[in-house]
Amino acid sequence: MPRRRHAALVLVALLAACAPGAELPAFYVAPSGSDTAPGTLAQPFRTVERARDAVRELRRRAAGVLTATIRLRGGLYELPDTLTFGPEDSNTIYEAQPGERPVLSGGRRLTGWKVTNGHWTLDLPDVRDGKGAFTQLWVNGQRRYRPRLPKQGYYYTTGKVDPSPAAAGKGYDRFQYREGDIKPEWAGRDVELLTFHTWTMDRTLLAEADGDTRTARRSAPTLGLIWFFNLEKGTRYLLDNVPDALDTPGQWYLDAQAGRLTYLPLPGETPQKTVVIAPRLETIARLKGDTELGLGVEELVFRGLTFAYSGWAMTPEGNRFGQAEVGLGGAVTARGARRCRWEDCTISHTGMYGIELSNGCHDNVVTGCEITDLGAGGVKIGEQAKAADEAGQSSGNVVENCLIAHGGRLHPAGIGVWVGHAFGNRIIHNEIADFYYSGLSIGWSWGYGASGAHDNLIEGNLVH
Repeated sequence: MPRRRHAALVLVALLAACAPGAELPAFYVAPSGSDTAPGTLAQPFRTVERARDAVRELRRRAAGVLTATIRLRGGLYELPDTLTFGPEDSNTIYEAQPGERPVLSGGRRLTGWKVTNGHWTLDLPDVRDGKGAFTQLWVNGQRRYRPRLPKQGYYYTTGKVDPSPAAAGKGYDRFQYREGDIKPEWAGRDVELLTFHTWTMDRTLLAEADGDTRTARRSAPTLGLIWFFNLEKGTRYLLDNVPDALDTPGQWYLDAQAGRLTYLPLPGETPQKTVVIAPRLETIARLKGDTELGLGVEELVFRGLTFAYSGWAMTPEGNRFGQAEVGLGGAVTARGARRCRWEDCTISHTGMYGIELSNGCHDNVVTGCEITDLGAGGVKIGEQAKAADEAGQSSGNVVENCLIAHGGRLHPAGIGVWVGHAFGNRIIHNEIADFYYSGLSIGWSWGYGASGAHDNLIEGNLVH
């Protein structure tokens, strides 16, 4: 019997066995499975999307089927696209097979290295063609960094310069630098300027450098002309992704124009035994309710899963926020989620925040999770803009008994746990450690209007 027909017959049999309101038998997924299989333990599906769609199909055929369980076998699941869950996916449990650890990856493993004089190189045609460039790399599960200058400490601007005509009235985009700190030929080669302000940092591209006047121009201006964005003399800055500075084992450099990645291995690393992963997706999983229609994603449970290797894409506009990297989303993000749970999960190796519960998220729980190696912060609850009514805000969410650590690795103003215009949330009994800005930031209001943050409980956290 053809496998597709066999799978369809299994679904029909499951449908017949499930009276309205019953619990569906579990579907299984394994990296070695097949999406034409019936999704049983002996013949599992290969992708989470297939299992999700199988549950959707059964629910369409039998209104009232209440709860479904999808069990993931251990191994690496490289996702081609963001896993998306809507209201139709409510009342479903996604859990690890007992004793196993499935990893939902937003990255891709890089293979096919050439070794020349101790340098590993890899040609990436998609990057050369303008697709798939990345700003992070992990080797054997460890974040590796690009070459930066200066290697220790900071450079300092030597003079303030008026904005260029393109930035006039918007912000500052030019400054003077000390001779030798910036080479004009670096402009246009994806060298990044990390400019530090009073409590935040801009990450933009080096657009232009004039060796005669020693004036550098960023690819985007600061957020405004106010005093703490003025790039005056003595402003700290760094240069990241500098090709001339690639000289230390463990560093890497991506020449996006040529589509060539170069890596300097650590002692003992070989291409055959080294796992190199570059991020492909910014968001690994998204829960998307329809807040306008009042349709939420409800009682969706993730248990024992790992969400890892998410990215952040550099653009000419760069990353520029007034505080706390508030404009960045999460590797796992939710809007309009209600009574959903993340239990004993790992969210790691991210380009932005770990998890984001934005507007319309009520009574969700993040418990017993490890949220580590973060491009920005750990957990975001609510938004920086106040919703029209409290139903549109986030409320009643719980973050408890979690380890939230090692953040700000790409965007250093990320917060361990950030709560914006959100109320009635509980942040209790967590360990929050090793961030460059704040462990906790609760409440958000630029100005003197009423804040949407109230009745939030922060209790028993170890912050260091």
